[in-house]
Amino acid sequence: MIIKVLLLVLFAVTALIGSAWSQDTTINNKNIQLHKGDRIFLVEHLVFKEGKLYHGFRGSEHRVDSILRLGNGIQVQPNGLYKAPNGLLYNLQEGEYFDMQGDRYASIFTFNAGKKMTAKEIARKQQKIGNR
Repeated sequence: MIIKVLLLVLFAVTALIGSAWSQDTTINNKNIQLHKGDRIFLVEHLVFKEGKLYHGFRGSEHRVDSILRLGNGIQVQPNGLYKAPNGLLYNLQEGEYFDMQGDRYASIFTFNAGKKMTAKEIARKQQKIGNR
């Protein structure tokens, strides 16, 4: 009887720890599981979703309501429009990320993997809005 109670308690504690260390998130109608050790929880970032810019850090996201300047000189507006250091204006696309140094990522998956967008990938996706 004592063994059954101990096993039940052990099972309950394991289930609680497992649920505390992971978080289910829906992205593009797909459920993905994130874990507290993922980069998304550890690295300060910006994400553009549903037409709005959000600042994320330590598992929480807050809507951005002013222009932010990133480490490499990029200035990002709350509507996803950003000004590159050369003065050209571009739009972030749905689901894209910036880290606070100004590196751009195509999705939550590439952000978590630390796989920055290459200049060629950015050029292919960019839609130039105007200049200076």
